Amino acid sequence: MHHFLIIPDTQYMAKNHPDIFLNMTKTIIQYCKDHPIDAVIQLGDIVDGGGQANNEFDTAKECFQLLDNAGIPLIFAAGNHDYDQVIGIGLTHPNPEVDGRNLSVYNHYFGYDRLKEKDWYISSYEKNQVENSYYKIGEMIILVLEFGPRDSVLDWAHQVLTNYPNKKCILITHSYMYYDGKRTSSHSEHNPIHSPETKDGNDGEMIWQKFISKQSNIVAVFSGHHVPKNISYRVDKTDKGNVVLQSFQNWQEEKYGGAGRMRLVQYDSKSNSLILSVFNPLTKEFEHGKDYDLNIKLGGGEQVLID
Repeated sequence: MHHFLIIPDTQYMAKNHPDIFLNMTKTIIQYCKDHPIDAVIQLGDIVDGGGQANNEFDTAKECFQLLDNAGIPLIFAAGNHDYDQVIGIGLTHPNPEVDGRNLSVYNHYFGYDRLKEKDWYISSYEKNQVENSYYKIGEMIILVLEFGPRDSVLDWAHQVLTNYPNKKCILITHSYMYYDGKRTSSHSEHNPIHSPETKDGNDGEMIWQKFISKQSNIVAVFSGHHVPKNISYRVDKTDKGNVVLQSFQNWQEEKYGGAGRMRLVQYDSKSNSLILSVFNPLTKEFEHGKDYDLNIKLGGGEQVLID
């Protein structure tokens, strides 16, 4: 059994509620003392103001450092608000096609220097940059892809999974699925390919068609980014016949920037099933609502909602 905590967009906590942010990480540490957690995974938009918001990065670093100090594996995706120049909110970028994908500040705070001594970090697509990277957690691969991953990144990711045919994989990327349960496509708002900086990338539907549907060992995809609703999911069979859970979660527009709400994910390799729930670290309670509690049996694709 593998156990993960999935944290979506923390940007408004980093900007406006550092005390709530700190409470989240302290609560995670306390939770881990009594429950097995293999890794904490953040889905991107760590901060709101991009590379200009060093104070927000400082806040996030201070809070997440507690998990590093406690020896809890901590994995980040990069969101559009984490780039040196925030992507996709109408800002004018001087050279969007040349340096619009720059993540120098993100990589300074949460990049290779932080990971290079971790035995669970394996490798990255580009040297000293971790927005495209993969990790071995227990008997699973955690694969992280950039915001609107490029074709070359998807080719690299395919090779990664080809090298680990007997390892199940969880895929993380910031934007993949909308809150209505549809993968992002040309008609979706806040789609990476609508921004000049990432128009060379792929949206959710393209990622599915070009990459995920061709794999036999991806069991789940987790993403955030979209607003204003909080949660959705879907399950689909790949061309290989295996079932993949795709889960969207994001509470950033709720009170206190979401208060640090997170997905608890349990994967049982013996039964090939996933159990998902939602925990609020501010109230120290599990929350229940539509699609909050799921038991997904990947072998047959059955779905059981636990009310």
